[in-house]
Amino acid sequence: MLAALLISAALAAGDPCEAMSASGPIVTCFDPGNRLALGAALAGVDESGATSGALLLEGGLRIRKSRESRTHDHTSWSKEYDFVDAELLHEPDTRWQGRVVAFDGLFLRHLDEGFILLPTPHPTRLPFPFDIAVTTRLGTLEQDAHGNQELEVGRAGLLLDIARDPTGMSRAALGPSLAFGIERLVNQPTTFLVQPLTGGTLLLRRESFNGLWRAELRVDAGWSLPLPRGAPGPRGRAEGSIERVLFAVNDEPVALRLSATDTYAKDVGNDARVGLGLLAAYDL
Repeated sequence: MLAALLISAALAAGDPCEAMSASGPIVTCFDPGNRLALGAALAGVDESGATSGALLLEGGLRIRKSRESRTHDHTSWSKEYDFVDAELLHEPDTRWQGRVVAFDGLFLRHLDEGFILLPTPHPTRLPFPFDIAVTTRLGTLEQDAHGNQELEVGRAGLLLDIARDPTGMSRAALGPSLAFGIERLVNQPTTFLVQPLTGGTLLLRRESFNGLWRAELRVDAGWSLPLPRGAPGPRGRAEGSIERVLFAVNDEPVALRLSATDTYAKDVGNDARVGLGLLAAYDL
């Protein structure tokens, strides 16, 4: 028995994600990129100048993978998937409102030493300090407290990532995007919303190596064209969060989560909220 404990202690000493206790090794690292999560929070909501309190429920499935290229040396691929990322918000004396994203994906190609090739008679390589990523978001359904509804059928963007981190723990990407959606305002006809490369997407993220801290920000904004009638106008959404793992139950983390969201549309106005609550996750 003593020998087994000594062997376990020696193995744990070389693993920064394990600590020893009287009952054996304890997991001290978590992976916020691969999890099934569910959270609840109290939120402060500001709808066009009117402030109120609300209950916020949120959750979703997140998967993140990376691998070395099978055909090119010094090249790797990263893939990130979010499935059924949902949030429900309930304010006193109002209807439920919410937002569901059926699928959100990011595909990134990382080259250890990025370059641009100029195919002149004497080919020249120029440094290119970015990774190239493609982001796609499908099936975003949203309803606000007034009953206005929007279905963003799809959104896609081509991003340049200066963080150059194939693990996904750091992200600093920006690029143009296009989108197509359907909007139905109360007592108004259905309108099609088109962003023909008149939008942009910004992704910022930073995680600690052990997964105890995570901060991220996403901004989708641009100039939308309503069809069959209406004047073009700005639309945008910014959403950010900070998470800190407080404790773990059977090696599954529970984190304190601070989130903020702000949306703007020309015909609807500005809606903002800030939430603080707990997020429980099941690491995959």
